[in-house]
Formats: sequence, C-alpha cells, structure tokens
Amino acid sequence: MRGKHNIILLGLLIALSGCATTNQTSQVLNNATEIVSHGTRITLPNIETGKRPEWLVRDSQAYPHQDYYSVTRQANSAEAAAKKAYDSAYKLLRPEQSFSSAEQPQIRLATLWHNQGQNLFHALAVIPRHQAEAYLRQQLDKLDTATQANVVALNITEDPLAKIGLLQTVIERQQLRAAIQKSLKKVDPAKEGRESPWNTRSWSLQMAALLKELRIIPIMDISLSNTTALTPMLKQGLENAGLRPARSFEADYILSGKLDIYEKELNNGYIQANGLLQLTLRHKENQTRYGTQNWALEVTAISAEGAKERLLHKARRLLTTDKRETIIGIAAQSDKQP
Repeated sequence: MRGKHNIILLGLLIALSGCATTNQTSQVLNNATEIVSHGTRITLPNIETGKRPEWLVRDSQAYPHQDYYSVTRQANSAEAAAKKAYDSAYKLLRPEQSFSSAEQPQIRLATLWHNQGQNLFHALAVIPRHQAEAYLRQQLDKLDTATQANVVALNITEDPLAKIGLLQTVIERQQLRAAIQKSLKKVDPAKEGRESPWNTRSWSLQMAALLKELRIIPIMDISLSNTTALTPMLKQGLENAGLRPARSFEADYILSGKLDIYEKELNNGYIQANGLLQLTLRHKENQTRYGTQNWALEVTAISAEGAKERLLHKARRLLTTDKRETIIGIAAQSDKQP
C-alpha cells in the first residue's frame, strides 16, 4: 500500500513538473538568421517560446524604462518582426534620414518570442535612453547652428531669389527639427525636448510675398521645328503658380528650357523616344546660375513621328503644371555659379 502511494506521489510530481515547464519562457532556437536594415547586418537572437515574456506586458527587469527606450513589433515571421522593431528604433534616431549616423547610439535587437497559439513572432529592440537623448540633442544643436547662419545670410542678402532659396532651406531644416523634437520627447524622461526659437510661419509668409515680386522671362531653347509652342507652355506654368512672367526689358531672371530628344528602334519594330527636359534659372544681368531641374521622358510609338509627338505632349504637360515648387527648389540649390 505504501509503495502504491509512492508511485502516485511520483506521478503527481512529474505532472506538476511538466506544468511548470510549460508556464515558463524557454529558448528553443539558436539560429544564425540575419536581417539587413539600413545597410547594417543584424543577427537574430534566440527565439523564446512558452509563457508570454515580461517585456510584452510590463517594464522589463533586463531593460528597465529609465535606462532603455524599447520598441516591440509583431509579424508572421521572426525576420519580419525583427526588421519592424529595428526599423522603428532607427526611425526614432533618424526621422528624416538627413544627418550622419557616425555617432548614432547602437540599436540592439534584444530578443524574440514566438506566440505558438497565434503563430505570431514578437520582437524587442532597445536603445540606451540617455545615449539616444544626448544624440538627438546634438542633432538639434547642429540644425540650430546651421539655421542661425542661414538667418544671418537672409538678413544681409538683397537678391530676392537668393532670399527665397535661404527661406526654403531654413523651413526644411525646421521641419526636420520638428521631427527630431518629436523623437526627443519620446526618449527624454521629462517629455519636454527643446522647442524651436524660430517661427516658421513668418518665413512662409515672407517667401510667398517674394515669389509674387519675381520678374521672370521664360524661354524654351529648342531646335525642333514643331516645338515653338513650348515657350507659351512654360509661361503658363509660371502663371499657374501665381507668378508674373515678365517681358524681356523688365525681367530680372531668365528661366530657360531645353528639350533634347533621342530616338531608337526597338526589337519589336516600335520606336522609342527618350527626352531630357531641363529648366535653368539665371540672373539676367550677372548671369548667376541658381540651379537646374531635369525631367527624363520616355515614350514608344509605331513611328518616329508618333513617338516624337507623344514626347512633346508629355513635355507640354510638364511645362504647364504649377512651377512654384520648381522655382523654389532651384533657388534652394547651393551650387550657384556664374
């Protein structure tokens, strides 16, 4: 009888031991799978199974909130979940992909968990919180220093188009700054970040006023006999932007266009026409070149004449569209040269 009780007790202990094992998180895979994110190769960590891990439901003891910024993501595969988590952490540090990552804090892909019931994989990526905060504040410092230099140049520049270029640059920098500020608030324990000392709305209003004052003459320099109608199209593009095309004697700037067309016969007998439409903005008096914008065009047709006509149709549509962003973009180009 006593032996029978011992057998029953032993069976219960084994059963309880099995239950305890299933309620714990265990590492079942130690693979060498890699993902590539933003040019970096990352080896996936062990994949845990079993009980839902601590880091999915509360502050993790291994990566406490006060020390780490954590990102969790889920997907149908370990690789996809890991890439989502890593990419989200990366975006926090580089929201607009516009500054160097040389001193960027390391993003660690900490762990993976497989929810076998739902067949979903969960990934945890972490960044040392204080390193991330210091890095983002450093990026704000760099942007503010560059913006201040632009503001000084803006105050002493007399050329309206150069002013527009500087205004566009400072507005873009403040847009980037706002994205970094948003990231900084996430990693800053006080959730404050550092607000911008400038008012971008006043810059936008100043740019709008300057654009209306520009006196630009549009000229299309094209040798093809059937493209004479393109200069009025470019004029219409300026008018659609709310700008005032000028006559030659009153113009301060020249917006010159050029269209090069190349044709070739394809294997199927069709003709392919490729074109390069180029707009260049110069100062009329001193010939300062502010910049250039290019558009690559491509069409096919059953004849060379048909292909050329289709290409010209594309060029006409491009030229008549609102040229406000084109003028601003060219003005903001930094490679001004005579």
